[in-house]
Amino acid sequence: MKNLNLPENFIGVKYLSVVPSPLDGGANNIIACVSSSCNLHFFDLSQSCLIDTLQPIEPIKKIVVSPTGRYVAYIEKQGHLKLTFTEKIFSQKCGTVKKLKEPCRPLAHGIHDHLRCVKQGIKQELRLERLILILKEFGEYPEKYRVLIWSTILKLPANKSAYNALANEAANTNYTLDILKSCPLASRSKRMLLMTTVGCLIQWCPLLVQCSFLPNLVFPFLMIFQKDLLFGFELILSILLNYCQKWFEYHPLPPLNVLGIIENVLLQTDPTLLNVFCERGITSSEYAWPLLQTAMSEVLSGPECICSREIIISLDTQENIKKYFTKQGHIGAHELLKVAQQLDDNIPLRIHPNHYLRKEIITLSPNGPYTPDLVLDFPKFLTDEISVFELEKLKEKERIMREHNRKAMELAEANRLKHEAKSFMDQIHQIRLNEAQRCFKEHLFDVNWKLKATEQQSETLQSRRECVSDEFYDVPNLNLDITSDEDIVGSKDDETKHYDQLRQDVDKLEYEVQNLLTSLRSEKSRIVSI
Repeated sequence: MKNLNLPENFIGVKYLSVVPSPLDGGANNIIACVSSSCNLHFFDLSQSCLIDTLQPIEPIKKIVVSPTGRYVAYIEKQGHLKLTFTEKIFSQKCGTVKKLKEPCRPLAHGIHDHLRCVKQGIKQELRLERLILILKEFGEYPEKYRVLIWSTILKLPANKSAYNALANEAANTNYTLDILKSCPLASRSKRMLLMTTVGCLIQWCPLLVQCSFLPNLVFPFLMIFQKDLLFGFELILSILLNYCQKWFEYHPLPPLNVLGIIENVLLQTDPTLLNVFCERGITSSEYAWPLLQTAMSEVLSGPECICSREIIISLDTQENIKKYFTKQGHIGAHELLKVAQQLDDNIPLRIHPNHYLRKEIITLSPNGPYTPDLVLDFPKFLTDEISVFELEKLKEKERIMREHNRKAMELAEANRLKHEAKSFMDQIHQIRLNEAQRCFKEHLFDVNWKLKATEQQSETLQSRRECVSDEFYDVPNLNLDITSDEDIVGSKDDETKHYDQLRQDVDKLEYEVQNLLTSLRSEKSRIVSI
């Protein structure tokens, strides 16, 4: 119901208590307040004024008012407990009351008016002059209020309509962000947050799709503003427009002009260190560009060249020096700021970055879409000849072609291996067939040899029989009753047995050959199926 602007010396409130009055009809217009500086104040809500006390009160720690409002008890910071009458502290008819400002009338404003009053109060309190003094004193802002302070300094407009338009376009665009491969994240929520923000940035300036350093630059700031993605996105836009000046004039190369400024500063302030870099083949693209494109987030608290000159000079190899500028060291941001302030004060204007870079901060428009001012920093041939989405189509075609060529090569390799395997198996099969044929011929030769030997033996026996018959025919006194018939029959039985044995050997050999051929055919079928 009331919104009062407190005096300048009244910073914050630690404790509030109502002071009842028997004559106000239960309105309870008097409020006792203990400020953050432990001072006691009394407010009259009906008159919107600050009531002066009749006697000075030491800083207190706590106050309690009786239910009727007649007594007040409080504990001073020194530890003294005091109990007093309320009318002895102040008089409601005191004529020296201080009128307080009342920017918003009671019951006459909506929530938008209330928020406007709050924002005006924030701007008044967070003046740049006060914030600079805090930064010089402590070197940083409190983490709890850092988001609020940055949003105020950079004048982030919270242009929700412009951000939603970019986010919707990014959600409807189907293409793979290859630049996100340089910043792999295990957390799925953080990965989606980064993908959403990078997608919106590419919708705002499509040529950023070719900047591989973008995720590493965005991620640290995104983690600070992850609870308010709109302010985080606008903060990153401000960083790209102001911190990244002249970064894209030589795109896709590193910002050679900015790196040249750094080399000139290093030559002026520490030529010995610069000479060490030159002797070991370390360029500014290797010791300065990694720090710039991550806003020093990967290496703090120890990435500074001049602050760490002794460590850098002691490193013996080029690879060790390169690794030093991608890992955390042992120098804090406070020391870095001191060295930066010294350089800012002592460097001549002819090589000072202010001589080449814009000092004015570009602020975002609170109405309408975000203006794509960053496109003007890229080389003209990129912005005039081809659009980013055409470039994305070409990249997609190139990716499809590479995938097609890869599959074709895999298919050709598979066919080659298959052909070689078939040729090898055919060769093995032919060798086995030749070996089987050789074995078969050898067995067949043995059979024929045995058959011929048997025939020769039979012919020999037959001739011998004839000779024996002739001899017996020529003998005059041949006794036919002698056991000649038994001899003849026994001889015939021996021939028959020998012949039968040969026939059995031939049948057995033919059976073995048949089994061998059958096994060879089975082996061939198995090899072909494999």
